[in-house]
Amino acid sequence: MPNLKRIIEVHCEKTGETVEAFVIGFVGEGYGGCWKKQQHGAVPKDKIGVVLSKDDLQLLDHELVLEETWGAKELNALCVWTNKSVLILSEYDGRPQVFVIPRNPIAFYPSMAPTYGNDDLSELD
Repeated sequence: MPNLKRIIEVHCEKTGETVEAFVIGFVGEGYGGCWKKQQHGAVPKDKIGVVLSKDDLQLLDHELVLEETWGAKELNALCVWTNKSVLILSEYDGRPQVFVIPRNPIAFYPSMAPTYGNDDLSELD
């Protein structure tokens, strides 16, 4: 199974980018009021909502459960800043996706689909 740390590493390997910082949110942040429960999952609660450095990526080194079912998964919300882009973890009906957007204004063709989607996660197994 893939994990968030590996997804970030693969993105950086493919693009030549480097992680500068990231912030981890609660599990299910913003979905169905789960944020009120403040579930921190496998991440220590004192590491939630604070700016972390690339040295802390080991906090994301745990398996993602990608079952073929509907509904919210036990995933922490996540935002990662690299030297060139911002990666945002999203989940809809149980399918995690990593959206990648430019960090600064540049000329490009925006897409409705994420740069990393369902198929890309399966290639990391």
